[in-house]
Amino acid sequence: MINKPIFIVGVPHSGTSWLGRVLAKHPKVIDRSETNYVWMWGNAWKSNDVLLSDDVTSEIRKHIEHRITQHFRVDSEHRYCDKTPRNCLRIPFIYELFPDAKIVFVIRDGRAVLRSIQRQNVNPTNQVMKKEVLYRLQNVPWEDLYMYLPRVKWIARRLMGKPLDYWGARPPGWQEWLERYSHSIVIAKQWAESTRIARREGNKLPSDNYLEVRYEDLVNNPATGVDKVMRFLELDGYSSVLDYASQSADPERVERWRTSLQDDLISEVKPFIEPVLSELGYAW
Repeated sequence: MINKPIFIVGVPHSGTSWLGRVLAKHPKVIDRSETNYVWMWGNAWKSNDVLLSDDVTSEIRKHIEHRITQHFRVDSEHRYCDKTPRNCLRIPFIYELFPDAKIVFVIRDGRAVLRSIQRQNVNPTNQVMKKEVLYRLQNVPWEDLYMYLPRVKWIARRLMGKPLDYWGARPPGWQEWLERYSHSIVIAKQWAESTRIARREGNKLPSDNYLEVRYEDLVNNPATGVDKVMRFLELDGYSSVLDYASQSADPERVERWRTSLQDDLISEVKPFIEPVLSELGYAW
């Protein structure tokens, strides 16, 4: 039985990895990260990552439940915790599969996200990134590897240490952006559109199923921010989680974009991200 599975979602580089590591400190949580191959099963050749409730078939439901219970060895005594950023575009799909799911959408200032993604792409020879790609592939069941055929070019470029023209969540229209806009604007639009879609769909769910948290609140005051998440998840006995959150939080990351991004670049992306930043309560 898969009891109240936990899904940490967010635009890539929004702090989902850090929150996943924090929750993994709870003894009842089975943490699984970057399991995109599970969620795109049956839809691997779609041109974008959006999945709705109507995309759930009996075959897909059976396959995903099997992967979680058998491959990830989740039982009724533990809580499955999945950190796959692209699932921010699949919230209705997840809710249809698991009506008792706990979905946490991590929101981060789009300018900080832009800075983080650009920094990674400028340094594609980083050995850590190559190891991460290989680790992900090695943990995919052999019978599911074929689903990565549409992404062979991406995998090859990353392993060869070459920069990518696009990476991460794929909202509708992403392919057209590559032809019309600079790389910085593409990242800005990815953040804005993914955030809009996730919030629109997430806020349709009952409050027991969906929670929005700001990365800045989590790292600036982890005791309060993470406590809020744990209460939403209905997990008790989480002192070890709060301890790790307090020790690992790095508030300095919040404002690094201010000294890293050039003024002309910020001006370039402003029309594409300021409306969403304003909706979220971020000051420009």
